[in-house]
Formats: sequence, C-alpha cells, structure tokens
Amino acid sequence: MRFTRKAEVGDVITSPKFAILYATGKDFLYVGWAGASLIKDPPDISAFANAEFVVEEVEKYSDEDGCGDAYLLKARRLSADGTYEPTNELIAFLQQADSGLEPCIDEVCVVGKMRLVKYFIREK
Repeated sequence: MRFTRKAEVGDVITSPKFAILYATGKDFLYVGWAGASLIKDPPDISAFANAEFVVEEVEKYSDEDGCGDAYLLKARRLSADGTYEPTNELIAFLQQADSGLEPCIDEVCVVGKMRLVKYFIREK
C-alpha cells in the first residue's frame, strides 16, 4: 500500500499507520510516526488502523533544515457506515513530497472520493 499521488481534499484514505499516535495538537492527533510518543497517557486509537478518513486540508510543509518537502494532511475519521460526521476525530500526518523527511507516512491507500457540499458526501 503506497501513495500513488499526492492526496487531495475529498480523498477517502486508509492506513494501518493511522493507529500510531505521536502527539496531540490543539484540535487533532498527529499520527503515523513510530518514534517516541510525546503523550503520557495516550488514547486508544487502534481502531484507526482499519478506519476510513476523508482529507479535509492539504498544505505544503518544509522542515526547518530544508532537507525535504512534504504535505501536512488533516483528515477526519468517517463513521462506520462511511458517512461524514464533523465531530469525529481529526488526524494530521505528513505525506512525503521528495526526499527522506521524517515522520512521513508512505503507506496510505486512496479508496474513494467525497465532495464537499455543506459537509462531505461520498461520490458514487
């Protein structure tokens, strides 16, 4: 399972690495890096390994040393029936653009597409 292209807003994605929690942000969870966790009592996110997420935001990211470029993606977990729920968990992770920037997730599968009306709905 690998990225075949840069994930875009509205892509429905999955990855077993979404169940690896690294840190918490203000409104989201940083996932995907197997380095030392920055959380003392991390929540159980093991179900994220099999969950679908919809990409809500993609922004260009460069590390401080300029060693590599990546994209910071934010994606929201879909409900079990595949519908969008704006109160579900929001994750953030890096997708590599060129060189070996850590901590990027390179094992992500795009499994569908959603479009944003007032909220995301799955396209047929």
